[in-house]
Amino acid sequence: MFVDEVGNNTSQAKDGNVGGQTFLCGKDGRPQNRAATKDAHFTMLGFTSANGQPIMCAIIFAAKGMKDEWNMGFDPFAEWIGEENEIEKNIGEGKVYPMGPECLFNGKNVPCFCCCSESGSITGKLLVDMLKAMDSLQVFDRSTGLNPFLLLDGHGSRFELDFLEYINSTETKWDCCIGLPYGTSYWQVGDSSEQNGCFKMALTKAKQELVTKKNESGLDYTINKTDVVGLVRQAWKSSFARTQTNRKAIATRGWGPRALNYNALLHPEVLTSKPGYRNNGTELSTLDSNVTPEELNLSQGLAGTLVDKIYVHKAKEAELSGANAVDRVKKRKATAEDNLRSHDKRVTAGLIAAAGKFRLSEDIRDYVRERVQEKENREYSRQVQKKDSYNALHAKVQAIKDLNLPPER
Repeated sequence: MFVDEVGNNTSQAKDGNVGGQTFLCGKDGRPQNRAATKDAHFTMLGFTSANGQPIMCAIIFAAKGMKDEWNMGFDPFAEWIGEENEIEKNIGEGKVYPMGPECLFNGKNVPCFCCCSESGSITGKLLVDMLKAMDSLQVFDRSTGLNPFLLLDGHGSRFELDFLEYINSTETKWDCCIGLPYGTSYWQVGDSSEQNGCFKMALTKAKQELVTKKNESGLDYTINKTDVVGLVRQAWKSSFARTQTNRKAIATRGWGPRALNYNALLHPEVLTSKPGYRNNGTELSTLDSNVTPEELNLSQGLAGTLVDKIYVHKAKEAELSGANAVDRVKKRKATAEDNLRSHDKRVTAGLIAAAGKFRLSEDIRDYVRERVQEKENREYSRQVQKKDSYNALHAKVQAIKDLNLPPER
């Protein structure tokens, strides 16, 4: 399973134009559209199976607390069905309360998961809640003895203790790995034009259609949080819900459909850092010259500066692709492993990747747990010191009070 965050906003200020879209205006004018600028950040996550099927849509609102009306959504243009108290008849696509997109996976109906955080971004706790929602529906058959596998990028939420505890618990075991921390655009399915790109384009169009319709109906020219799930539902159909284009994105990123490949390692930009690599497998040719080295200016002015830069570049290149490159990689890996065991550095995707670890297993959980424990111990010691200082001052004040001296003394 793959997942990635797509950041969004109810404001249209930075939406830009949909590709190929044109506008008509006066000869001397400039085409401009009115834009809703009410700002409310939200994040959408699309969980996608490696066979291309969508599993679950999750929406994170930027707020301190969640409201039911955000979860249900509201379509002011839908007709009410039945009596005033018949709410169930008015829930679903095209109705007054549209709700977020639902997915049918492994015979289970998976509803949209709505939640909130102050920043509107993913946290370890929210990621746990999303996995719990799937586990509660028994979306994955664990009777086979196989755990669900989730591929993630190196966002900090993946290294929060809540998340690591949950995925490594015996009852709720998930096999989670991070991809290359410095090359997500090469391998991450959610970054593809078929998913992220199509979703943002469809969302832009849906927002414009909504505010135009509101304007024509005399309603406020704004996009509210109650509009979000309906907009996401429309954009979801043109992006994450399409199995065939999901499969194309997965294949392009090197994850299938029949076998894994070295997609990221074979990227031309990455190949240049391979030890001993030469473009097209050939050495660069040299030019013959009748000028002797003594006649060249290699140390002064612009020529001297360029020669110095060439020398530094070649020396660095030799370190990466020279005979001792493998030894350097081993040393770097050993240093990273030492940093993981020590408590001086925060556990990050870059650090564990440098140590040759990509699975968020029990040892990564233990590293994070030790750091959290040490942080708590430091805070406890600090509070104890503050209490001791307070008690000492309090004793002095009490001793002065016990003297019963007049105020002027």
